Amino acid sequence: NRGDAVRWGMTRLQPDDLPDIEALLSAARLPTRDLGGHVAFVGARTVGGRLGGVAGLETVGAWGLVRSVAVRAEARGGGLGARLVAAVEDAARGMSLTNLVLLTTTAEAFFASLGYVPTRRGALPPEVRALSEFADVCPASAACLSKRIG
Repeated sequence: NRGDAVRWGMTRLQPDDLPDIEALLSAARLPTRDLGGHVAFVGARTVGGRLGGVAGLETVGAWGLVRSVAVRAEARGGGLGARLVAAVEDAARGMSLTNLVLLTTTAEAFFASLGYVPTRRGALPPEVRALSEFADVCPASAACLSKRIG
């Protein structure tokens, strides 16, 4: 439940966690077809190991693509999503990335509340626009937001 959010332990997820990640993303109606080894995930687990939320980070140059942020329905509303995004931002800073970008069709207000601002896709470096999220996974109508972190 939402009260569990304070008890979620953040951890870097491993390749053998992929079935759990895909199940959570599918339940949230987020794409799962391009989650190969190029996306690093952080997750939030209870002491018993139940996965309550995930957030991914894909990197290209000095940019990071925040993707696949999802929180199990019964864990929403307690700040877990914000904690997952903060964990991805911390990981990105640790990798000396300077900018984060994301695409969303449903959570623009959530990410805006975390400091992400609307960004024209054309203003992004070509290598970022070439990522699969931009090229064919997310619709052209998805909002593009970015945040400078370094």
